[in-house]
Amino acid sequence: LSREGKAPGGYCTELADYKAPFIFSNFVGTSGDVDVLTHEAGHAFAAYRAARVDCLDALKSPTIEACECHSMSMEFLTAPWHSLFFGPQTAKYERDHCEQALIFLPYGCMVDEFQQGVYEQPGLSPEERNRLWLDLERKYRPWTDFDGLPFYSRGAGWQRQLHIYQEPFYYLDYCMAQMVALQFWQASLANREDAWNRYLRFVDEAGTRTFRELACACPTPPAAPRRWGRAWAAGWRAILCKAFSLHSQRGHGNRKRDADWAEDRDGQWLCFGVKRVTFDKMIEILRKGDAEKHLHRRRTPKLSMEDLLPLPWSICGNIVLMPI
Repeated sequence: LSREGKAPGGYCTELADYKAPFIFSNFVGTSGDVDVLTHEAGHAFAAYRAARVDCLDALKSPTIEACECHSMSMEFLTAPWHSLFFGPQTAKYERDHCEQALIFLPYGCMVDEFQQGVYEQPGLSPEERNRLWLDLERKYRPWTDFDGLPFYSRGAGWQRQLHIYQEPFYYLDYCMAQMVALQFWQASLANREDAWNRYLRFVDEAGTRTFRELACACPTPPAAPRRWGRAWAAGWRAILCKAFSLHSQRGHGNRKRDADWAEDRDGQWLCFGVKRVTFDKMIEILRKGDAEKHLHRRRTPKLSMEDLLPLPWSICGNIVLMPI
């Protein structure tokens, strides 16, 4: 539990002499407690497995972005036990968790670009740093309204991100890992046992393979990976496009679509192509692997994620999606 004088945040470390992981966290009675627990449990699980492997220590742990795949994938793979925490509100939590996983991607890229700007221009004043952050907010999250929030409206929001101070350039690893985690999640919807076995292989191969090798081999089913990759991209392309491209509709005389989308969100609907489907229906579509036929193709050519999303996160697509 969180208490006065206790350090903030959460992490997992290892008690090497005992071959045991140790999780530090701050529980405050929100759904975020479960996010932290399942996330750090992924790190703990990898540490537990690695401690029982007889090999060089350097080969027991992969690079940082692969380590975050352990944790961010575990957030989704623990879904069968979410009900133990949330009971009748489990579906509500899982909808929110899915949305937050997607919304996080542009934020993570924004943090990374902010750090690049600061390190390239070490003479920036505090006001100039805040202005840089606000410019990136408009670039990556233009739908965010900070009216009436002085701390955020002056561009100081970056100060709450401890990684910027403590772990420079770490944050983009979360974005790459999130893309892998979403693939493990979709795979688990189709065949949970197979997805779990591939997750174990991802964990156990640890430092013996590069992140690119792990990302291309483990989350992708062994059969027809190119076809599966297209189905994955098709399903998430529609969701991502709707979730992150609302700002592109503004200024084009299309206010009704914005209003319709607001109603859909309040009614817990997702717009999948031109069809309105519930979250459960979206899961069913992804499980069947026939997402492509639910996309609107009449006026939309085959586009890459970068074409459809007016956001600069091609690095995620190139590293994880393109190879498959």
